[in-house]
Amino acid sequence: FVRTGGRRTCKSSIPIVFIQYQGTVLIHNTKIHIKMKQYLLLLLVVSIFVTSVNADDIKGYCAKPCTDSDDPCGDGKGQTASCQAATFSDSTLFGYDASSIPKEFIGCSHSACGTSCAAMDPESMMDIVDGTFCFPKKSMMDGMYGDEDLTKMAAISRGCSGSHEMNDKFMVGGMHGDCASSYNYAGVKFEKTSATSTSARMRTSLLMACAAVTASWLVATI
Repeated sequence: FVRTGGRRTCKSSIPIVFIQYQGTVLIHNTKIHIKMKQYLLLLLVVSIFVTSVNADDIKGYCAKPCTDSDDPCGDGKGQTASCQAATFSDSTLFGYDASSIPKEFIGCSHSACGTSCAAMDPESMMDIVDGTFCFPKKSMMDGMYGDEDLTKMAAISRGCSGSHEMNDKFMVGGMHGDCASSYNYAGVKFEKTSATSTSARMRTSLLMACAAVTASWLVATI
């Protein structure tokens, strides 16, 4: 910064030079004078525009089973930071029998879904592509399905959970509006753990500790 006549000027090789004078931000070499409030408003409008572009870009949603992988979606992200527990009445709908269906699933980011669901049928309500549950976005009544289990999985794909009945069909979310803002286009950092998996790891750690103590005792008695 260079102070000249009560003004602080930021000199830069970048064509636009920002000058601050008495709390006012000026962009001098464009001959545009934007006050701070106007500048912040401009940023807000831009952010809203970017969000709307993202929303228009959505082709579908997807969910994956959580098994032993530390990264179910493949990009280190998910719609939620951890896997979600879910139960279904008809596991065959997702290609499982009652004894083999995973207990937890996770929705994935738009990028991960784009890769995993590239071959999905855009006219289907749900398409299973290599173990990924793909839900094409509908132009009308998006998030409404004729089957409750399908709706529950669709909710997970949107970073939400549950379903509720409406006009003899089912909508995502335990209540109307629950999934209205749950979807995260970029996804959030996946933390690998959930209540169920944490409990399982604690049991494993306890067993390993007991085994180590037993081994130490046996060595000491030999």
